[in-house]
Amino acid sequence: MKQYFRIKLHNAAYVFQLLSGKTRLSRVEKYKPCCIAENGFILGANSACADLNINVDEPLEKALLKCADLCVEAPNFSELRRYSALFLEICSRFGLAKLAAFDECLLETEELSYNEVPSFISALRDELQKELNTEADVQTLSDFSQSINPYSASAGHSDCVIELVAEILNFRLSIDNCCAKMFSMTVVDDSGITHTYDRHVDVPCGDYKMIHFVLKNMLDLTVKPVSVTVSLYDISIKQSEPAPVKTRKDIKERFRKKPLWYYTKKNAVLTEIINGKKLYCFENLCDYISNNPDLLGFEDLCAVAEKANTRRLKLGGYFMTASYAAKLVKMSDELNQRELSVLVDSYCPFSLLFILNDYCNAKLYFGDIDERTLELLKMLDVHSPFRPINLEPAMEMSYDISLSNKIKAKYPSKVRFLLVKKTFFASADREVLTSDAITKIFDFGTCGFSGSFEQFAVIVCDSTAEPDETEVISLDNDISVVQKQDYITDASLPCWVIYRNEQFDSVYSKMRFNLFNVYSGNQIKQRDYNSGGDVCVISASCIDGDGEVTLTGDCRHVTSSAIKEYRISEYVERDDVLFAAAQSSTLKVARKPKGCVPNPSTVLLIPKEDVKITDDDIDYYSSQEFRRFYDVALNHQSFMLSSDSLSQYFLGKVV
Repeated sequence: MKQYFRIKLHNAAYVFQLLSGKTRLSRVEKYKPCCIAENGFILGANSACADLNINVDEPLEKALLKCADLCVEAPNFSELRRYSALFLEICSRFGLAKLAAFDECLLETEELSYNEVPSFISALRDELQKELNTEADVQTLSDFSQSINPYSASAGHSDCVIELVAEILNFRLSIDNCCAKMFSMTVVDDSGITHTYDRHVDVPCGDYKMIHFVLKNMLDLTVKPVSVTVSLYDISIKQSEPAPVKTRKDIKERFRKKPLWYYTKKNAVLTEIINGKKLYCFENLCDYISNNPDLLGFEDLCAVAEKANTRRLKLGGYFMTASYAAKLVKMSDELNQRELSVLVDSYCPFSLLFILNDYCNAKLYFGDIDERTLELLKMLDVHSPFRPINLEPAMEMSYDISLSNKIKAKYPSKVRFLLVKKTFFASADREVLTSDAITKIFDFGTCGFSGSFEQFAVIVCDSTAEPDETEVISLDNDISVVQKQDYITDASLPCWVIYRNEQFDSVYSKMRFNLFNVYSGNQIKQRDYNSGGDVCVISASCIDGDGEVTLTGDCRHVTSSAIKEYRISEYVERDDVLFAAAQSSTLKVARKPKGCVPNPSTVLLIPKEDVKITDDDIDYYSSQEFRRFYDVALNHQSFMLSSDSLSQYFLGKVV
């Protein structure tokens, strides 16, 4: 049996915008009434508004009559989307969660006893209060069928009931950047009679004026509405204007798969600056850093320099988030000392160097560092609010600390901070460190390095200690767990499992692994697609989380003759192989129907000769138990399944 809950946040529109810090309200909200409003209606407000009887969904015109000094700001939808994702992530710690709306979540857990439910709800509320600084209503459900339509709104007992409903619907659509074509309205008039209206429009409606126009035209002029409920269907992603003709390169860039944090405002702005001013050219970058024509703060200036420099060095075009660099320094006992000698051997993030130099009063020695990187550091030092950096060349001596992304350091040190991608945990190089005392592993998660497809970690090795315990610290969640080093670096596993626990061991012990060969659908070219083709091309969106493939009218097709020369044609009529969504935030695996092939967003999992995958096995992949196991196995990677061998290794079979 399963237990189901619905979680509803209080005043989320205002709280999310305030948490983002990208608002002027944070400077004045303690002293005066503040609210978020759009199209003449209040969407969120602070406690000072409640004292003046100014409420959410109230017309702004009436609110200004109650308080002429009301501070009003428009919603920042990109930030609301970002904190909505954080809300989902917090709820996911307690079970399988999905968003019903940006401020509402549906949660599925294992069955709880009657006495366990209050403590579970209390723990969930405390976690939301701690991380989102807002209260939440938690309601038990009999099943998910009680879930609401996220694009539904009700209003009543108002002079402008249609206008209010239109604004609520517009706000919810804007959060997801969507539009709708199907409207269903239920109206109760002043006589208590219920009227129902349905309307399908040809042009998708996504803004307030269009939604209000449709609702006004649906309503019978002879009906005086007392309460109105409207639900929207046939939802699609909004396209504000027709896509202009693009060159092949522009199209590839526009639709290139990007991670969630790529869309944060800072990274988008910095990317635009770098591309617009051609800062990937070193001379242009030097001029920009020296003059700072956009008057960027020092943190953003470091980010521009690092992002452009890592792109020049072909490292990836990313930068370490300054707040994460500060967390790393302050949470490292090894760095809580004064006047440390620090060897910077190979590339190191700029923000980390300035924070470390200032926090520890460290003396930095630079080893195998690119000359142009050192030149950028000198120019940044001119703008720095921190203690100046002395660029001393490295010499042959023993250092207190070394910062490096190389396995073997040039000179010895007491403590090594090794910056690696998390794929290092599955590489052969990891064996070099198993004999060292790994005291800490800092997991930078999804937001520690902005602009990168991959996640990073810092491994701290102490040459003066013996291997014993390792503290694993998640900088995303500010939580830590102490593990035995030989437990998480177990050589019998194909990789280090830094969050390994009893639940992982229990599942691992009852399964066989390494059962599949992997094949992707990258052979199919754009010219091969044909709307009249007899072979359906399956994308990741066709696979749901329950292990089912749904073929829709949006699926593209190819002809058998067009792909007969490709290896993928061997699998067209086979249904003993599996489809899996590649680079999906949710594990999605399903049996391949006959007459289908994968596109690049999916991979084929081909069972090895002695393996037979049953429907029960596929159902188990969708279970909460296996998903938790798989998340731990991949060390909480944000992309749950890709075409690397490790991702498929842990898709096993219960024996």
